[in-house]
Amino acid sequence: MRRRAVVAVAIVLVALATVGVRWARRPHVPHALTSPALLAATVLFGDGREVIQVLEVGHRVRTVAEFEGQRPLWSPDGQLLAFGRYDGERPTQVWICDAFGGHQRQLTNTRTLANHTSWSPDGDRLYLTASEGGLDARKQIWAIRIATREMRDLSDPRAVDRSPRAAPAGDLIAYARQRSAAERVGAADIWVMAADGSQARPLTAPPHRPLEFAWSPNGEWLYFSSTEGTPTTALRELERAQRAGRVCGADELARLGVAMSIYRIRPDGRGKALVVEGQPLAGGAECSPDLSRIAYQAVGSQTAGEIWVAGMDGSDGRNLSSNAAQDYSPVWSPDGTILVWLRSGIGRDSGIVACDVQSGQTTVVAPNTSQRTYTSVDW
Repeated sequence: MRRRAVVAVAIVLVALATVGVRWARRPHVPHALTSPALLAATVLFGDGREVIQVLEVGHRVRTVAEFEGQRPLWSPDGQLLAFGRYDGERPTQVWICDAFGGHQRQLTNTRTLANHTSWSPDGDRLYLTASEGGLDARKQIWAIRIATREMRDLSDPRAVDRSPRAAPAGDLIAYARQRSAAERVGAADIWVMAADGSQARPLTAPPHRPLEFAWSPNGEWLYFSSTEGTPTTALRELERAQRAGRVCGADELARLGVAMSIYRIRPDGRGKALVVEGQPLAGGAECSPDLSRIAYQAVGSQTAGEIWVAGMDGSDGRNLSSNAAQDYSPVWSPDGTILVWLRSGIGRDSGIVACDVQSGQTTVVAPNTSQRTYTSVDW
């Protein structure tokens, strides 16, 4: 089964052979998870180091592998992890390894940062944003074959493209294209193209300003966040902040007066509809594997980021994480019964949170400390 742990003997043998393995007793996870599965997470240490932890999540949680890297991304069959690694000299490159951190090898060798964002559904390629032309070159979308490391540029050389995500059927790729090719930041639109880079076409246009997007598991919809309806003055201030290199999180967007809601649209451009109206912000929608619900982050005028679930059309919304902390980046378990997400702060109530969606029971399965903070998670 996808991302399921293999037999216990294999886990022990591989884990003991992995440098830096640490076994630790952790809290119980929500009871809906009845068989072990593997989480991969990035941990940022106080000295700036980034490592990946592979956590076996079942009756208890334990670390089965730990190695240098960032932003782990599971392959569709759960057998491989793609991740970024910075060696202290050259820009971050994309690497790959098995589920327990073994057989690590470098895939990319570009002159600028290579940022992986999606696997092909059959697992034989990774899609990434990179540049072969140095720091001043425009970012382009590439496909790299796992077996041969052959890279193919899928972008229009006149455009600035990023964040490719393959459709579940593998026939299409959704991505973001800057509206102005002269700028590295600023307004972008969602585009789709065939898997070979042909037939590129836009799905959104002004006044939409999409910020993130995700496919539904059946490929019928793209869910995206947009600032449609935000005053022009607020958007201009946001662009100035981005050009200055400032990362604008939810708090900053709210301060600027930027409203953000969740929409969906079909890959042929039809059927665009409002799904969740932000109050003032809603984004990061992720569809459950059984196509019954979406999970997303919402920020109210008096609240920090919280995780909600709702029907695929946005109906029957329910808050799963009402508290004073910032909760973000929800990820569904393969069977759709559990959500994990990240919670800001330090201490046993922060870190990686697991939630039984049916009961609403939550447990922090991997807490942040003063010396290490979890910054990404994938299931």
